[in-house]
Amino acid sequence: MFIVNVVIICLVLLALAVAGQAQQTMPGNSIGAFTTPATPLANQTLIKVAMLIAQNDTDYGLSRKNAALRDSGGAIPMALEQLWADEILPQNVNFSFQWFYGRCNEAIALGKIYQFIRNYGADAIIATPCMDVPPLLGHLAASFNLPMMVWGQSMASELSSSNNATYPSLLNIVPNYRYMAAGIVGLMHYFNWTQFALVIQSDLSAVSGGCNLLARDIDNALSAQSTVSLSYKARIFNIQSSDTATLVSGLQQRARIMLLCFDDITQLRTFALTLYDVGLNTKWHYDITLSALSNRNYYGFYERVVNRTRDWPFYCPESECGSVTNGSTYSILLYDAIYNYGMALNESFKQFGVRPEIYRNGSLLARNNRKPFMGLTGFVTVETDQNTRVFVMSNRKSDAQGNSLQVLMQLAWVNGQMNVTMRNGSSQMWASRAGIIPPAVPVCGFDGKGCTVSVFDMYKGYFVTGIVLFVLLIGGSIFIIVYLIRQVADRLKLGQSVEPEHFEAVTVFFSDIVQFAALSSQMRPLQVVNLMNELYTTLDAIIDEHDAYKVESIGDGYLCVSGLPKRNGNLHGKECADMALEFMKALSDFRILDLPNERIRLRIGLHSGPCVAGVVGLAMPRYCLFGDTVNTASRMESSSSPNKIHISKATHTLLNANFDGYIMESRGEVIIKGKGVMETFWLLGHAENGALPPNNAQHDRQPATKADDDGGEEEMKQSMELGTDTCG
Repeated sequence: MFIVNVVIICLVLLALAVAGQAQQTMPGNSIGAFTTPATPLANQTLIKVAMLIAQNDTDYGLSRKNAALRDSGGAIPMALEQLWADEILPQNVNFSFQWFYGRCNEAIALGKIYQFIRNYGADAIIATPCMDVPPLLGHLAASFNLPMMVWGQSMASELSSSNNATYPSLLNIVPNYRYMAAGIVGLMHYFNWTQFALVIQSDLSAVSGGCNLLARDIDNALSAQSTVSLSYKARIFNIQSSDTATLVSGLQQRARIMLLCFDDITQLRTFALTLYDVGLNTKWHYDITLSALSNRNYYGFYERVVNRTRDWPFYCPESECGSVTNGSTYSILLYDAIYNYGMALNESFKQFGVRPEIYRNGSLLARNNRKPFMGLTGFVTVETDQNTRVFVMSNRKSDAQGNSLQVLMQLAWVNGQMNVTMRNGSSQMWASRAGIIPPAVPVCGFDGKGCTVSVFDMYKGYFVTGIVLFVLLIGGSIFIIVYLIRQVADRLKLGQSVEPEHFEAVTVFFSDIVQFAALSSQMRPLQVVNLMNELYTTLDAIIDEHDAYKVESIGDGYLCVSGLPKRNGNLHGKECADMALEFMKALSDFRILDLPNERIRLRIGLHSGPCVAGVVGLAMPRYCLFGDTVNTASRMESSSSPNKIHISKATHTLLNANFDGYIMESRGEVIIKGKGVMETFWLLGHAENGALPPNNAQHDRQPATKADDDGGEEEMKQSMELGTDTCG
């Protein structure tokens, strides 16, 4: 039997087991008045929000972290504070909350929400982050025309309906499985793959877990066309069972394009090793990720969300929250759901004023739920005619060193149509396979008997080409692609931990696009994606020329570091300084094709000092930097001005003492949030290349104001209390 041309598309769904569980009422705020608002005001407007949520992770029937109050609830006040700081919500508009602890039981959920509405006068609803419950609650919310927000694993296709007819009061920023399935089938069409295999792993208790729902929608998507079909479909519950060998044998005999959907990432790893043992292995060179643009670090968000749960409005006691140190991965979806709700309120208030009949009008808020924004989960845009977030699937490739990403192609699903954009050509995507796209059915058949010997000899290299892996990582509806430097990745591939390491001297680089929200609001979602890809390609090429490591792309910004994991003496300051100057120079020539009269402007911040670096986790590893150096560098960027490179005194001293030619000028003493008064400097250029253009060299002695950025909208990280760690 010949092992030929295998493409594996792998989906990891960290799904909730949400159905068929006995309901148990938990202690907590299940009965009683709404909580006291954050800031009581004499003439305030008070909006009452009702919420269903689990008390702890085990309420969902799984041991892994999910979306409980203690590890997610703090996202709500954090989002509200940002809405007030961004002047999206008036200061006299306040909120109080009523919540009920319980598992994902449809009957109990409907009863409690009805009680909240009738007895307590709820003005808005936050649905439980389960699979089955939100569609039912959506009907109840629609009957009272109250706005309802969804988050977490609320990815059921039922929540996406044409013309908002089924759920007219739904505010939904969670992608759904229907579009995901359509994107997968569209990918098959694009590469002329006429058949593929589907393998599903799910918990016995997860009757309607993520993989089962996705499989249902894949069946529906396949039924709607006649070109692509399933050649093999199997469901497994335990990788250690004897059925696994039979399953793998079936894959070998009937499929070369494989779609793996696993609820448990540990089981996926075991299954991947099984595929390796039989020759269906991969070099892990290719990834497909569902992402707005890229992975993000959340500036200590996961730690801060736990701390905020202990404060208003939940006041989670130490007995419940004391053992929790990091927030759920779902918490950033809850943050974006609340922020999106606040933007819908803002649009409605501007049209009709702040009145109960406005903020209780769910259908009005749903119609005003269309303004794009950069959230913690990426760029958020809701389709014009549907309660669905615009769906984008990106295919990215690691470079030869394994420490950067290049976007090769994108599939954007907008208003029922799929748009495919090739960024670097199909030949780049299949470069490791001599530019050949593997067929769904081998030229000589699965058993190799369909060709004569001469034909086999002719295509021998074609048959034994290396295997490619597409990985679709869906972690709690938060779509992130994990990429690590080569020496770190090699240890993780072996299942080994990576010990944290202290670095005495590094330079941390932060950059951010000024007025990105205002700029992106002038373009269609696909145009925004194309713009960011062009920009990332330009800037990534600059990073590759320097001894620097891109820890992450932060939506519309970058975080880079030099001096780790390979120490380079004092060169880290020079590498980041040169990189910053080249960023500015490159953007002076950069043009936005869809907005020829607009220009990209950056704020850049640098700081030098010690830090600790290490990998957190094995299942979803994150390469993290710890220490005040990261925080200070972020403050340098956030307190900079458009088209300026803002550096700390430590970086200034490092450059002055060790390198000649840098043009720097003191900004004077500036009040830096969280740091106090600091003397900082502008980096204006280098003697060999001259100063930056005049619009870059202009400088002031005051921190950037709101007017410098999105029409009064500060970056999210500016008003957050930033943590002192960051991960990629």
